[in-house]
Amino acid sequence: MAADLASFKASVLAEFPLERMETAGLVPMGNLDDTLTRYLAARPTQAESLKMIRDSMRWREENNIGRLAKQFMVPKAKADVIRRYLPQGCHGVDKEGNVLLIEDIGGLDTDAMAKTCKFDDVLNAHIQKCEFQMHYTFPNAAKRVGKTMVKSTIIYDLAGIGMHTLKKVVFQFVKEVAVINQDHYPETLNRVFIVNAPLFFYGTWKLIEVFLNENSRKKISILGKNFKPTLHTHIDADQLPKSLGGTCECFPGQPVGGCISSSAFVGTHFWNEMDSTLRPCDGDDGTLPA
Repeated sequence: MAADLASFKASVLAEFPLERMETAGLVPMGNLDDTLTRYLAARPTQAESLKMIRDSMRWREENNIGRLAKQFMVPKAKADVIRRYLPQGCHGVDKEGNVLLIEDIGGLDTDAMAKTCKFDDVLNAHIQKCEFQMHYTFPNAAKRVGKTMVKSTIIYDLAGIGMHTLKKVVFQFVKEVAVINQDHYPETLNRVFIVNAPLFFYGTWKLIEVFLNENSRKKISILGKNFKPTLHTHIDADQLPKSLGGTCECFPGQPVGGCISSSAFVGTHFWNEMDSTLRPCDGDDGTLPA
């Protein structure tokens, strides 16, 4: 593997100087080898991995993704709307030190978001979150556990979802996110737990899994209401909110203990860290556009 990495690094650097890759945000500062290792693992040959980097660099430079490690892409007021109605957040780590991401799909309200946010706003907020994780959350978590690289473990909580939740725009969003994650953030996913899945979701899943490559599908476990033993095998109780069988309350009295955002609360540790780290987007006066 070391020899493969050395030859791959030489090929990549011959085409893309390190400074250019850092400016584009492809390589977090000081993480060249870890980044190249992820791309190497994502494809069966070095030639395919190099093409993947070319495609990612093109996407990043055409869309100015590199600025997202320093500046918001959407106005803060819109970001807060998305956080309220697509409740989520990074919260703790699993037993291997991978960053834990929780999304409350039952709290998803696309109608409320649509009053002030366009589809691209929500998609851009997702990209912003990925960039923040790559440049801040993952490196900080890796240092804490003495590793050079960590990934994300994701919990999707489906408690409270109904057929009304899974609108056409939701499937469109899932498809776009799957493409972005698999093409431009390879090998950042450790595993996924879909919990509180109602019976009808197993049929719906057949429509969703077509967007995922085989490697991603193998990392996903769909669980019903008896999910706690499985979660506790991989995640300590103090890293989970009470609603998921844990003991954590970041902000007692808030929905989900304030561990992730909700329609009533967005001041979580994760979102506060992002807000204090990144500059506002250009022209952001703190209000929602008319």
